[in-house]
Amino acid sequence: MKTIKGFENEDIKVSDFGEWVGKDYIDYKFEYKNNQKLIKTLFEENQELKKQLEVGEEQYNDLVEEKENLQEQLSSKTLQLETQQKEFIEYLENEINELTLSWRDASYIPEEILSKYKEIIGENK
Repeated sequence: MKTIKGFENEDIKVSDFGEWVGKDYIDYKFEYKNNQKLIKTLFEENQELKKQLEVGEEQYNDLVEEKENLQEQLSSKTLQLETQQKEFIEYLENEINELTLSWRDASYIPEEILSKYKEIIGENK
């Protein structure tokens, strides 16, 4: 550092790594050090944001995988329920046929049950 006289004859401390720009003195060494600090801070913030992004991506991937597993389970359960419903309808139809053959007047009860069940599951014939 050295001392020079300013425009109004005041003492100004300047480094060997600067220059006058108009009435302002720019100390490049000082600016460089400040920029290095800023770069270091920005780099650290960037690293932290990358870590947060990785965690977010992992959580997202876990959720996607869980969603796919739940969809598979739901599809399997839906297929199982549809199969059970069809088997039950078939069972009721067989029961109606057997009752119709043996008890002609009592067959309306299972028919009513079957009709209502088909209506509930959306399989009206």
